[in-house]
Amino acid sequence: MKATLFSAIFLLFCCQTALAQTSVKEGDERLSSLEGTWIIDLRPSAEDEAYLKEFVIESIEGKTFSGEFYGSRFEDGLINSNWDRLYFAFTTEDESNVYHHSGYVLDGMVHGLTHCPNRDFVAPWTGQMGE
Repeated sequence: MKATLFSAIFLLFCCQTALAQTSVKEGDERLSSLEGTWIIDLRPSAEDEAYLKEFVIESIEGKTFSGEFYGSRFEDGLINSNWDRLYFAFTTEDESNVYHHSGYVLDGMVHGLTHCPNRDFVAPWTGQMGE
């Protein structure tokens, strides 16, 4: 009985936590600061020359957003505004791979990470809002 009660409470806690982590605070002004064209530096290492590409956030509806990254439409764009930073995640695809992207906005800069398991690839990136 105790194990069943504990399991039920734990499951309820996990469900509430998962819902909270994928929600967006109503009226969060920070969301409007995401929309637009970000110029992202995708250089392969800190010593390399800048390699700039656009990250375009076209629209935000609730916790979802849409746009383009590296010239490709992205899918599954989600935002979490329940923390001191705006966190986001989305995916892109090319002909043979899926790329998982995530990041956050801090002090007017976007900080991100791209992961592609098929290419054994992970890369950090940063960017600023374009003019």
